[in-house]
Amino acid sequence: MTAEEADRQRREAELLLSTTEEKLKEIAPRQFDTQQEETVAQIHNYMEGSRTALKQGDVSRAHTLALKAGLLADDLASH
Repeated sequence: MTAEEADRQRREAELLLSTTEEKLKEIAPRQFDTQQEETVAQIHNYMEGSRTALKQGDVSRAHTLALKAGLLADDLASH
């Protein structure tokens, strides 16, 4: 991966984390069933893993985890 590509993935991961955090704040007042609570916990796990990967310089992993968190949050928000 080129330095330019790594920088792009880092920026995208940071943006995904930010938008996912905002989405979680928006849906926080809702009542969730057990499965939805587990999904929220998984979202947080992916976000934490993404932030850790960013700190370690593993931008590909960080991007993948941030994307997974964002997709789960989008799905949760749509229900």
